[in-house]
Order: sequence, then C-alpha cells, then structure tokens
Amino acid sequence: MSSLKKITAIYFIFIIFNNLLAQSLDEATSLWHSHKYNSASRLFKKIIENSPTNAEAYYRLGEMYLECEKLDSARIYFSTGTEKVPNGPWNYVGLAKVNAEGSNLAEARKNTDKALNLTANKDVNILNECAEVYIHHAAKDPKYALTLLEQSLKLDPKNIHTYILKGDAYRAMNDGTNALKAYDDAEMNDKNTPKKGHYHIHKGRLYKQGKSFDAAESAYLKAIELAPNNAASYKELGDLYYQARKYNKSKEYYDKYLSMAEPTMDFYKQYARLMYLMKDFQSLKKITSTASGIDNNVFLINRLAGYAAFELKEYDAGEKYLAQMFKVKKPNDTLLASDYEYYGKCLSKQKKDSLAIEAYKKALEIDPKKEEIHGDMAFSYFSMKKYKEAIVEYEYKIKNLKPNANDYIYLGRCYYFEKMYVKADTAYMKVMELAPSSPQGPLWRAYCNSMIEQELNKDIKDPKQKKWLAKPFYEQFISMPDASKDIYKKDNANAYSYLGYYYLQNDDNKKAVEMYQKALEFDPNNKEVKDAVEQLKKKG
Repeated sequence: MSSLKKITAIYFIFIIFNNLLAQSLDEATSLWHSHKYNSASRLFKKIIENSPTNAEAYYRLGEMYLECEKLDSARIYFSTGTEKVPNGPWNYVGLAKVNAEGSNLAEARKNTDKALNLTANKDVNILNECAEVYIHHAAKDPKYALTLLEQSLKLDPKNIHTYILKGDAYRAMNDGTNALKAYDDAEMNDKNTPKKGHYHIHKGRLYKQGKSFDAAESAYLKAIELAPNNAASYKELGDLYYQARKYNKSKEYYDKYLSMAEPTMDFYKQYARLMYLMKDFQSLKKITSTASGIDNNVFLINRLAGYAAFELKEYDAGEKYLAQMFKVKKPNDTLLASDYEYYGKCLSKQKKDSLAIEAYKKALEIDPKKEEIHGDMAFSYFSMKKYKEAIVEYEYKIKNLKPNANDYIYLGRCYYFEKMYVKADTAYMKVMELAPSSPQGPLWRAYCNSMIEQELNKDIKDPKQKKWLAKPFYEQFISMPDASKDIYKKDNANAYSYLGYYYLQNDDNKKAVEMYQKALEFDPNNKEVKDAVEQLKKKG
C-alpha cells in the first residue's frame, strides 16, 4: 500500500472513531437528560476509558453528578478533565459550576474567563455553558449571563440552546415577558416536534415560579403531549401537584416518572415525603427500602423509613432505621422532636422502656409543646413498675391535655399499687364517666373499695355492722356484657367470691352457695371456695 493510501486509511479510521465517540457521547447525554442516571454514568465512564482525553465526556459526567447533588464526584471529574486536557475549555467551566454551587462567584469567574480565553470567545457551546454557570447554580449573576448569550447569538443567531438559556436568565431575574419571548424564539427555530416539549417544560417552570398553577399545569401537559417519552415532564408535573397539595395527582405522575427513569436520591426523598403526607405507609416502606438499598446513609430516608416501620407495627425495623438516622446525621441535618418520639415508641413496643424514656425526654427538650409525650412516658414508667414516676406524668397529661379513659385507668392502677386507694377510686369514678360500657371502672372501684373497707372494718366485730363498699361495684361489674370476656375470668372469680362471702356473713347461705358456685365456674381449682361450698351444703 502506498504512503498516500495508508495516510488516507488512517484518516478515515480516525474520522470513524471520532464519529462513534460523538454518537456515544450524544447517547450518554440523552440517557442523562432522560433521567437514566445509572445507564448514563456507565456509558460516560466507558467513553472516558476508551478515550481518556475526551474533555467533554469528563464535563458531561461531572455535570450529571452536579445534578444528582454529588458535588465531590463532580469536582473529581472536572479536575481530572483539566489534568488530561489542560488546554481544553470544558472542564474549567465545570469547575466554575462547582464554585458557583458553593457560592464562590469570584472563583467561578476566574474559571469561566479561562475557558473563554482558551476559545477566544468564539465557541458558541462554551459561551452558553459559561452563561449557565451564572443562571442555574447557587450563586447567580443572570445579567452577566445575558452578555455572554448575546455574544453567542452573534455567532449563531438561531442556536436553540442559547434562546433557552436566555429565557432561563430572564426567569432568574423575574422578567416573565422576556423569558417567554426567548422560549418562543427557541421553539420557533426548532423543527423537531418532540423536542418542542422541552420548551413547554421551561414555560411550566416560569409559570410555577409566578404561582400561576393553571398555566404551569397546561404547559407541562403540553410538554407530555409533544414528548410522551420524556420522563422529566412527568416529574415536573408531579412536583407542581405536590406544591399545590394535590397529593393523589402528584403520586400519579411520580409513579409514571418512576416507571421511566433511574431516579436520583433527591427524587426518592421527595417521593418519600409525599407518601408520608398521604399516610401511605406501605408505599413509604417500599420506596425507602429501595432508596436504602442504594445508599443507607441518607438521613431523611432513614427517618421516614423508621416512621413507616412504626406505623406498620414493625418496631424492630423502626428502631434500626432511626438509630441509623442518628448515626448518619450531618451538621446541617436537623433532628425533630418526632424523631425521638417515634424512636421512643419503637423501643417501648419492644419493652425497652428505660431507653424509651430517655428518647421521650430528648423529644421534650426539642419541643416542650409536644405534651402528649408525657402520656407515652407515663406508660413506659408504668410498664417498668415505676408507679410514682408514672403518676407524675399521668397527672401532668390529665391537667394539661384532654385525657381519655385509658389515662385514668392507668393512673388508677398506679395509685392502687402505691396503696393510694381513695385517689385510685376517684380515678376509676372518672373511667365510669368517660367509658360507661367498660367493665374497668366498676371492677377497679370494687378493688379499691375492698381495700378501703378493710381499714374501716378492722375494729368492727359484728358482720352486720361492717362496711361492704365493694359490693355495689362487683354487682355492677358482673352484670356488664363485656365482663364475660375471657380476659375477665379471674376478675369474675374474685367478684363472685367476694359476694359469696358477703352473703355468708349476712346469714344468707343459699345466696352464698349460689355466688360461690359461680366463682368456681371461673376458677374451678379454688380450694377455699370449694371448702366453703361443702361446709354450706352440710349445713343444709
């Protein structure tokens, strides 16, 4: 082969290789813009592996990481890009975006100036990317961005991307009129119908920023109509419905987005928030489980996974998720009273009450107004048989909040076990008022009065002179329909034994036998009652 033919062959191989690289880069960028981040990342990295000096590949991958809020990863690829191609402008723009994201406009300007100098301000793509630095990141300078975009339009008056950025710059300046005109100019210059959907996304963002819900909704729906395969439109519309508190509609479009995209962790967090607001704990469990499988160090995901686990009565899982949340907390993460409240409840349900109380105390330190936590603390103290401490918490709750029958039931028990029988009787009087169909009130009033009467009767010899304070409450208890439940078997035995003894002491042997026999139905092995029945039968 002649030298000329060899050179020609090498040239064509070079052209083909570059075309393949360009196609691969376009494909990877398309995957990224379709929110298929994992697939895009793999392809970008493959391109870099095959072509280590492809500066744009480093840049696009770094940009994608910026969008995914992975600032450190973005910085690494931008820095590597400048090392591999020191005279290439792309990755200086990338470093400028990192600077702007960190609110360092001065450093951002140095890096964009370097990129612009390397291209002598003649490269439309670099001018546009430099303009974007000052539009879409934390530190903004949209007026300077517009000067760069005007230079870009002089070089290419019909560049679609330039007009989109121009619209975004005006949107950043709250100039809706000029923003819409720029988006319309972009659409007018684009002959690709599916791509026209993209402009409606930008219009939707503008209307959303201006709090014009109906116009934003129409724009996003138009974007979906024109480009039904663009996942971004579904997410944007889901975000709009979320903001408008139309949670069912938000979920509908988030689910469509989820079926099309490979979401970022930011999306998983947003979806999890939505499921929590909707009290859809099964879906919340599913989405947080998926997110945790990707990264189990995300503060919010662990929080909401813990909340969901508690609501689904999966207390061990709830404890583990919330413990992980505390472990991975970063300085900018804020702990809520509800974090410790849920943690305490998960612990309490597993009978880890001493740890639960510590969690409840921390919750109250954060938000003393969450006074209902005093009821949770009271129950944990009760479970630990720390009745004095439980009394303090129940009394606080009853005084400061709207108490329920259970509060009085447990407070009465605490008084009873602390031998404060009169106070216990008063508590169960309140139970009878709040829950008249519950056997708990008359049953425990009977127990309290049985103890009170022991003290009153200790010096009385004549049975007919004794106080039988428990009798009316035992009688009321055994007459109640719910008293027949198995949980009251022992209490029924006690009630009938007491009544049998009452009739025995008052010389009504027939009634005494009747009561004792009823007691044996509930406790057949009670030797004392058996003996009493035998003795009474012998007496006839």
